[in-house]
Amino acid sequence: MVHCEHIVGTFFVVALLYINTIVRNLRGTRMKHLDYREQEDWRKADDTIYQSPIDIPLTSIQQQENSQLIIHFEDRVQSDDRIIGEQFLVQGNLRVDGTVWALERFHFHDGAEHLVDGKRYDAEIHFVFQRDNQTLVLAVFGETANNDNGIEVQNIYDEHVNAEGLLKLIPDNRSYYRYTGSLTTPPLGQNINWLVLTSAIQISKQDKAFLHADYPNNYREVQDLNGREIDFFPEKNNLTRSYVHKRFYAYFYIDGANKTSK
Repeated sequence: MVHCEHIVGTFFVVALLYINTIVRNLRGTRMKHLDYREQEDWRKADDTIYQSPIDIPLTSIQQQENSQLIIHFEDRVQSDDRIIGEQFLVQGNLRVDGTVWALERFHFHDGAEHLVDGKRYDAEIHFVFQRDNQTLVLAVFGETANNDNGIEVQNIYDEHVNAEGLLKLIPDNRSYYRYTGSLTTPPLGQNINWLVLTSAIQISKQDKAFLHADYPNNYREVQDLNGREIDFFPEKNNLTRSYVHKRFYAYFYIDGANKTSK
C-alpha cells in the first residue's frame, strides 16, 4: 500500500509540473526552441574541429597546481526565452587566477552534455561569462537525489530566486576540469574556455521532472577530443559569504586555505 501511495504521489507531482509548464507557455508567445533531433545538421564546414561537449577520460587528464576560483552573484534573476532555450540573467562575475570574467547568463540542460568516463549526469547547468570578446563557460552537473532536497528549479524559472538562492547551484567541492572547445548550440562558437566542476549538486525528482517537462533531452551529443588535453585542478578551498549594500556575494576559493563556511 505504501508503495502504491508513493507511485500515485509521484504521478501527481509530475502531472502538476506538466500543467505548470503549459500554463507558463500560455502566458505569452513561447519561443520555438532548437530541435535537438536535428543536431547533426548544426555544424558548418568552417567550424572548429575542437567541439563541445566531450567525454572526459579520467585516465588521461593532466593534473595541475592549485588554482584560485572566485565567483559571486548579485541581485535577482530574470528570465529571457531564446531559441536556444530559456536563459537566466543575473549580475555577477568569476575570477580565475586574477582574471575577471563577467557573468552574462546561465541555463539548464535536461541530461548532462559532458560525460565523465562515459557517465551522463541527470542535468547540467552552464554559467556563461565574457571578457574581451572571449567566452568562458562554467559547467555544473546535477544528480537526482533520493530525497526531496533540491535546488527548486521552478522558482528560478518563475524569477523567484535572488543571488543568495543561486548558491545552491554551486557544489561545495569546487575541483574542476579545464579544456578548450566550442559552444554547444549554434552558432558553435570556437575557442571557448570550459571549466567543468568535478562534483555534482543534488537535484530533486521534482527538479528533474520540471526540466524534462520544460525542454526534454536538450543536450548535444559528445564530440571527438581530436588530441585535446584536459587539465584537472584539485580542490583546496575556502568559502566565505558577506552582505555588501544589500547584495549577496558568494566567494569560492581554490587556493590551499582551510575550508570554512558561514
